[in-house]
Amino acid sequence: MYFVIDSMKSSKIILYIGETNLANKRWKGEHDCKNYLMNYKEALAYNNLSSHQDIRFFLDVPKEVKLRRKLEQQLIYLWLPPFNKETRDRWATTFTNN
Repeated sequence: MYFVIDSMKSSKIILYIGETNLANKRWKGEHDCKNYLMNYKEALAYNNLSSHQDIRFFLDVPKEVKLRRKLEQQLIYLWLPPFNKETRDRWATTFTNN
């Protein structure tokens, strides 16, 4: 399980929650969140806001894919991260070029 987190001053926000069986390869390929992060960083810079994005992996999760995905969904609906597709109805499509 991994979390894309942004720190601004004393605040933190979870931008994205994902699950993968291949943590070392997940961010090397195509990923919508990469585009969202790039646009997010540009918007922050344009508005003279500083922040620090980080990816944190939590490895103490079920090995079975079904259980991991269920946990991922529970965490998404708990934290409502703006870059996950499941929360687009709440946040609209954030930081896309569309």
